[in-house]
Amino acid sequence: MKVQVPFVFEATVIPKGCRKSRGEFVADQVEIEIAELTELKHAATVDKQDYWFDGNALYLPVQPEANRHGAQIGCERESWALTLADLRNHQSPIGGHNLARYRQAISQYESLPTADQIVQDMPYRSYNDDDRLDQIERLKATLTNYAVYAGRVYLKANEPVYVIQTFGMGRNHGGTGLFVEPYCGSNTASHRDRIFNLSNLDKAIEKAEAVAMSRGDDQSVPIAPNSDVTVILPEAFRFEPYSREEYDKGEISLADYLKHNFEPGTESERLIERVAESLVQKMKVASIETQVAWLRERGLHAETILQAYEQNPTDTSE
Repeated sequence: MKVQVPFVFEATVIPKGCRKSRGEFVADQVEIEIAELTELKHAATVDKQDYWFDGNALYLPVQPEANRHGAQIGCERESWALTLADLRNHQSPIGGHNLARYRQAISQYESLPTADQIVQDMPYRSYNDDDRLDQIERLKATLTNYAVYAGRVYLKANEPVYVIQTFGMGRNHGGTGLFVEPYCGSNTASHRDRIFNLSNLDKAIEKAEAVAMSRGDDQSVPIAPNSDVTVILPEAFRFEPYSREEYDKGEISLADYLKHNFEPGTESERLIERVAESLVQKMKVASIETQVAWLRERGLHAETILQAYEQNPTDTSE
C-alpha cells in the first residue's frame, strides 16, 4: 500500500542580499510503499496493550489511526512526525542537536516553504543543494517495520518476555520480582536463564522463586508477574534464550549454543568441525601459522584445526 508521509529536509541556500550560505528547512511529502497484511490475530494483552500476530512477527497498533482519507500515516502531521523523528534518531543517528532542530522544524511544518513554492518563487539568491533524497531513504528504512491492516497502521514489536529482576543485597533488603519487558537482546537481563517467553509462565515463576530463595528473599515468595498478562496465541511467543536464532544474531556464543542444545559427544564435535572447515575455506590466503593462531584465539581445539586442514588443504604458494 502506498501512503503519503510528511517530512522535512534541509536545503543549503544563499539568501538574497547575503554572501554566505545557511541551512533552511523545507516541508515536503513523499509517497512510500509499506506492507499490507492479509491476516492479523490477537496474540496477547499486556497491561491493556494488545499484541497482534501475522504468523511471523508481532505488531502493535500505531497512533494516530488512519484518517478519513485512508491509511495516510501523516493524518496528524505533527504528532506522527515527532514520533518519526525519535525513530530516526535511534535508527540513523543524527545527533541530539540536529534532532532538536528537526523536531522544531516539524512543529512548524505548516509555516515552512514547500519544495514547489521554492521552485516557483525562488526566494533565495542561490539554492546550492539539499538532503532531500537522504531523508527519503531514511524514511523508507524506518517504515520497513510498519504495515497496514484493515485501514490501520501497525508497527513491528519486540517480543515481550518475562524477566526475573533482583533488587538490593538479598535477605529481603530489596526483593525479587517477575516483570514483563520487550526483549532487547543482551540489554534485557544479565542472566539469560532468567528470561522466559510469555507461554512459559510456570517455568518463569518456578525459576523466580528459586532465585528469591537462593538470595534469602523469602518474603517475595510466592511470586506473580508484575503485569497483567493474557496470552491468546501461545505459538506467537517463540523466544528461547539459547536458540539458533539468538546465536545467529550474535547474542550468545557458539559454546553456549552447543551447551544448551546438544548432548556432549559426536553431534557437537561434528558441528565444531564443520565450523572450522568453513572458516578455513573462507579465510584469505595467509600462512598456516597465521591461520592457526587466528583459530586458536577463537577457542578451537588444535586437533580440530589440524583435521580441517587435512580435509581442506589451503594453497599458500602465493
